[in-house]
Amino acid sequence: LIAGYCAGGTLAFEVARQLSEQGQHVGLLALFGSPFPVSYRWPAQAAFRAGAAAERARRHLRSLACSPLAEGMAYLRARIEERRAARATRVRQLHDPALESRRRVEDATIAAVRRYRLRRYSGRIDLFIPSEAWRRWGGRPHQWKAAADTLCEHVGPDGCDTDVMLKEPYAATLA
Repeated sequence: LIAGYCAGGTLAFEVARQLSEQGQHVGLLALFGSPFPVSYRWPAQAAFRAGAAAERARRHLRSLACSPLAEGMAYLRARIEERRAARATRVRQLHDPALESRRRVEDATIAAVRRYRLRRYSGRIDLFIPSEAWRRWGGRPHQWKAAADTLCEHVGPDGCDTDVMLKEPYAATLA
């Protein structure tokens, strides 16, 4: 039984592929919120970031357009403060040794997935997609269909994303 989460799904896929190629039985290959490997490459990442920035701008403009000036200014101040707090948290995390080690592992994993050249897997993939909205965000999960003999998709409820899909209440739903 082999499982991978997010970018680790590509690693799990390759482990299952190699074991299968060597004649080993893989009882389950489960990918949880695993974008297709090409979505980690620079062109796809640039397109995703541009789309996300445009969506944020649309959301903020909608909020501002529907608000009186005073409420709009308060909205902008709150968003600026949220960004400052998030940035301060990231700076603190840069100096945490445990998080630094984790970041190095994550960076190495992403670098490996970016270079990965997928070969076909002669088995079944169980792909756990957090929600319908996640399917459309740019991770190209539909492309896993071309990578294996069988793809069985399991979709979580609205509001679920990769950050919470393995936590309650979503874990029970996906299980």
